Amino acid sequence: MHENPSISPVHFLHELIQNAEDNSYDKSIIPCLRIELNHSYILLSNNEQGLRARDVLAICSLAVSTKTIEQEHIGEKGVGFKSVFAASNRPILISHAWKFCFHVSGLDAMSYITPLWITDQDIPDCISNQISTYAQHTHLYLPLKLQAHTPEANMFLDQVIKAADPCILLHMRHLKKLEIIDKRQNKVTIIEKEIIGPTKLEEQSNVTFEDFTFLNLAGSIIQLNTLTGYNTFRVYTCYIDVPNSIEQRRTSKTRLIIAFPCEINYDLTSTVYAGLPVCDLGFNFLFNADFQLVTNRENVRENVLFNTLIRNHLSALFVYLLLNDIDLRKDMNRYCPSLNTHQGKYSSWWLVMIDNINELITKYLSVLFEIQTGKTIRYFNKDLALLVSNEQLYNCADIHVIDTDHTFLTSEQLKSFQIQTVSIIDILNCFPHRQETLENKYRQQFELWTQRQDEQWWSLLFHHLAQMMTSEISHKILKAPIFLLQNDSQRQYSTQIPRFFANTRQ
Repeated sequence: MHENPSISPVHFLHELIQNAEDNSYDKSIIPCLRIELNHSYILLSNNEQGLRARDVLAICSLAVSTKTIEQEHIGEKGVGFKSVFAASNRPILISHAWKFCFHVSGLDAMSYITPLWITDQDIPDCISNQISTYAQHTHLYLPLKLQAHTPEANMFLDQVIKAADPCILLHMRHLKKLEIIDKRQNKVTIIEKEIIGPTKLEEQSNVTFEDFTFLNLAGSIIQLNTLTGYNTFRVYTCYIDVPNSIEQRRTSKTRLIIAFPCEINYDLTSTVYAGLPVCDLGFNFLFNADFQLVTNRENVRENVLFNTLIRNHLSALFVYLLLNDIDLRKDMNRYCPSLNTHQGKYSSWWLVMIDNINELITKYLSVLFEIQTGKTIRYFNKDLALLVSNEQLYNCADIHVIDTDHTFLTSEQLKSFQIQTVSIIDILNCFPHRQETLENKYRQQFELWTQRQDEQWWSLLFHHLAQMMTSEISHKILKAPIFLLQNDSQRQYSTQIPRFFANTRQ
């Protein structure tokens, strides 16, 4: 195990946080994991109810875990405790009457599972005060393999501190508090989860969106409080059914969590979680699910049906939440992932998630913007803004213009949703058409308005027409009353394309 290259330097910490989450706690206390670091050791203290005989049996076995038979636990392979050997050759475990250690001195595999019983006299002085003060807690002492006060040891300890991602608490059912005490710098970090209240999303026991069904869907406002302030998240939880046809199915239902940081400048260190951090996709939101992971836990297993099921449900859940929580929708521009931003950084398997989100947003864009049915959506074109107003486009051409200066989406995001900018053709469609059978009062008013415009306005219109001339535009201009014919001061329809445009068609 100690030569296993799949265990990262801080993988053991994530596994031990996982163990703390899966422990049992008295209802009267706040479940907490305390992590103390010094130049030569790490001490983890947990206010759980204490080790059971079967827990000790699992620790002292090669491939046994109590978690694989218990529901709602993060653990899967029973390697949680054994991952500590990546950091220490002599871990000591103390929990009520249980006091034992392991001593790994060579390649003997049995030393990883053979406990050596100890007494109080064997407990190092550097941790004896903490252990005696909190005698009812479970303590894990890890004297480091690395030599104290070396750059390697300091780097390792710094990585451990960095690995204590505060967002882990967002996904935990039991663990509410992390305390990190860095004795090297006399620095204390405390992170505590507090549920503030519900989101604007109405709690629903069963909701179907597109072809996806979400069970027990609910949202909470959660704060992660520290000594210097707090960060707020909108956290949404639901369950989905897992079909019998999926080989990787372990239970009939699985839980999904999506969390959105409320602070604009909050920097997510990871965006994909399977209880614990897995990888960072660069999104401005994070999600947690029971993904099947590769051996080193640094990515999900792609092209596995169970993971694909989760990914596709997460895509649909993301859009459903935007549609149904007005507060979340206001910050839509921050959260929508961009295909351009992530192209080439991650595999096509993850990029499918962005495609799915964009397709659904495109489909429901009129709902997101509360746009009347039957209206075409365009985004603002500053080059043509002097020729026509958004109101005229709305009334005369059935076009709803999204102004990116006054909305929650950028022009790049709108492009990714296949939304086009206002074009010269849209302006031509504001005029009454030559063969129009039903009179449209708005187009009639637009024609009268254009007749009153000065030569500068008309010059600008014809400039853009010439610059953008295509066969479609040349066909359109013959249907619009925009030409000054001989001996007539009013703009009229023309039966042929003026020479001015004849050589500009593409």
